[in-house]
Amino acid sequence: MKRNLKSGCLCVCLLAVALPGMAQDQPSSTTAPNAAAAPAPPREVPSDVNSGRGLSVEPIYWMTTARGGIRKGAKSASSAPGDLDYNSSPKEMVGAVVTVPAGKTNAVRVTYLATRNFTTAAGSIAPTALSLFGTDIGNGDPIAVSYKLQNVKLSYDFLTYFFKKGNTDFRIKTLWEIQYFSINNSIVDFIPLSDGTFAPTPFTKDRSIITPTFGIGLEHTISRHFRWEAKASAFALPHRSTLIDSEASLALRFGRLELLGGGKLYHFKSNVQNDNYVSGDVYGPYAGIRFYWKKQ
Repeated sequence: MKRNLKSGCLCVCLLAVALPGMAQDQPSSTTAPNAAAAPAPPREVPSDVNSGRGLSVEPIYWMTTARGGIRKGAKSASSAPGDLDYNSSPKEMVGAVVTVPAGKTNAVRVTYLATRNFTTAAGSIAPTALSLFGTDIGNGDPIAVSYKLQNVKLSYDFLTYFFKKGNTDFRIKTLWEIQYFSINNSIVDFIPLSDGTFAPTPFTKDRSIITPTFGIGLEHTISRHFRWEAKASAFALPHRSTLIDSEASLALRFGRLELLGGGKLYHFKSNVQNDNYVSGDVYGPYAGIRFYWKKQ
């Protein structure tokens, strides 16, 4: 009887010791799986390369169509007309874009594009007496016009809104830019002489636009290898100058190389307060190959 009583007391003591330990172990076995299963918050920019903001250089070939020409400005002292359309267009602009990451989500881009010196169609005749850049041209004089377009743009792309769903992400950027756009005009007036020959009289005049431009950019990264983006920026001073710059592109990436294709448009008007100004549009499809210094 005493032996059974001792055995029963021993069992009660063992249970009293064991139960608190079991009670302490139970919560850890239930909370550990929950802690392990909690998903990590998504990174805002999973890859500098996927978002197109990695350190890179991109040569560009732009098949261009140009429309426009020289226009009479507000300060012309001549009563003669001062308008002359370019009667043909350069076929291309070439250049490059260099991209440098700025902070965790932004980028700085430097763009340079230029045509070669382009001569308009041969055999042009002054349709009437003209006054171009302070030089008088006689009615019916043969003339030759060549011009060159150049654009330099410094852009700070600031990430303003970010949305991620699954493996894709969507970005809205605000664009803060400074642009230089120049038009170099070279004109030769072949003045007729009494002996039937012509005396070529060349003159050159540049017109340029230096202005800030402000805009917005949209970008959608669809997969690790594919994204699209569109952007537009502009600035205008009433009765002065105007510059509009827009483009849209698709990008397909393989390792450190990215193939891009899309379309671009420039609308430009230099300062109308000069004796003559230049106004027009340049547009067309373009292609580029971007090389990233770092693979991700």
